[in-house]
Amino acid sequence: MSTVSALGTVMSAVPRVRRSTAEVVSDLYDAFVTGDVDAAVRHVAPDFIGHVPGNGLNGGEYWGPAGFRQFMTNIARYNGGTFEIEVPVFSVAGDDAFTREIIRINRAQDPERIWTLRFVNWFKTRDGKIAEHWVIPEDQHVYDEYWAGPFVNAAPPAHGGREAPPRRLLDVEHATSDATRNLLAGMYERFWRGDADGMRALISDAVVVNIVGRSAMSGVYEGWEGYMQFRAKLMAMAGDKYRLDVIALAASDRDAWATEYIRMNRRWDPAVHELRVQMHFEIDDGKIVRMDDFPLDTYAWERFYTPPRA
Repeated sequence: MSTVSALGTVMSAVPRVRRSTAEVVSDLYDAFVTGDVDAAVRHVAPDFIGHVPGNGLNGGEYWGPAGFRQFMTNIARYNGGTFEIEVPVFSVAGDDAFTREIIRINRAQDPERIWTLRFVNWFKTRDGKIAEHWVIPEDQHVYDEYWAGPFVNAAPPAHGGREAPPRRLLDVEHATSDATRNLLAGMYERFWRGDADGMRALISDAVVVNIVGRSAMSGVYEGWEGYMQFRAKLMAMAGDKYRLDVIALAASDRDAWATEYIRMNRRWDPAVHELRVQMHFEIDDGKIVRMDDFPLDTYAWERFYTPPRA
């Protein structure tokens, strides 16, 4: 978690869970997995914005239903016939929904090579439609390597062609948990108060903290001591300005999400920068057992958290 002792804000009121948010995201996935573009775009708002980071062929912003149609068409034109998706995590609160995906996929240019790509997705809904969507690769470098080739296939039929899975991909029934969400909100509130002992009561002694990417902070930190080591590294980089806000918070039975909006400077650079990080927390027996830190813009995040060479 990108943290330094500081004040911040969290959406303290628990939003009333709207089942329609879970349903619309689930419906979108059902259309997406079969390649049914016409069905998928029916779930997208007229002013939809899609964000795909990185330098790959599919990177960029996608606006409106036409943009989402192009996003799906790009995937079909690039794919080599293998597309297998699992969605082991789905969490919803209010208008926000989060997923983690594992996709086995190949490319038309070299179909014998099978890639395993892992993603986080953040969806914002409005009036029963997807209003905004962030694709967040867990390894941006691998994602960009996958998308480094040319388009090969012709545009696919808009009604899809892949076989539907035997059951719905997303577990809508268990997508919300007030208890898990309150645990995470309580952890952030204790963090902002500087209450390390209170935080420790909510974090497992065997916690695993995974900081992705290739920055000076990236790596896996184990246990409470590892978490404190990570914080010490971060504090050593921090300048005199820091603010962390949580702009989205959601949880299901064993998973919780916080979108962190960070404004800070560094000891070697007085300019304040803005960063957004998607945090995923795994919960077991009422404690946080794992934290994954996924930047929305990996390359900017890596540059920011790597000091200049002496």
